[in-house]
Amino acid sequence: MKRLFIVLLTAAILPILSVQASTKDSGKRVQSVLAEFTQADGANVVQIGGLGTTLLKRVIAKSVDLTNPEEAALMDLIRGIRKFTVIEYGDCSEQVRQKLVRKLERTIPTDQVLMDFKDESGESMRVYGIVSEDGRTLKDFVLHAPGSSALICLFGSLSVDGLTRLMEE
Repeated sequence: MKRLFIVLLTAAILPILSVQASTKDSGKRVQSVLAEFTQADGANVVQIGGLGTTLLKRVIAKSVDLTNPEEAALMDLIRGIRKFTVIEYGDCSEQVRQKLVRKLERTIPTDQVLMDFKDESGESMRVYGIVSEDGRTLKDFVLHAPGSSALICLFGSLSVDGLTRLMEE
């Protein structure tokens, strides 16, 4: 009876631990996919690392009017971003574009899909991220529009309250 209990307990805990492990390293896995495709012929890439992002946030902070609620919400929102990458891969070969889409779909767990929608033309867009247990922060935000061959990745944490306030403005 004791063995059965231990086996059942282990079976219940292993999926939880694997989900936690996958959410912790999914940002690193996405970054490794990005590293592969930033070198592809035809890819237009903008990457700003930690130092560049810090300097950019300081420049933005000096030019914003914090008495304006929309601009204050924007500053709250970008405060936790550590680095970001934007890739436009429309000029890559069809083979490279398909490979990128497949790798991203395999790399990011389906439980991290925040939104998946299509417009009237049939173009789809997926928004990925990890929401904290308390629902207050969104970590490693990825926006992918395969039809437009565009990928935007914000690494760090975004305030869900800041996102909400910005959308309300």
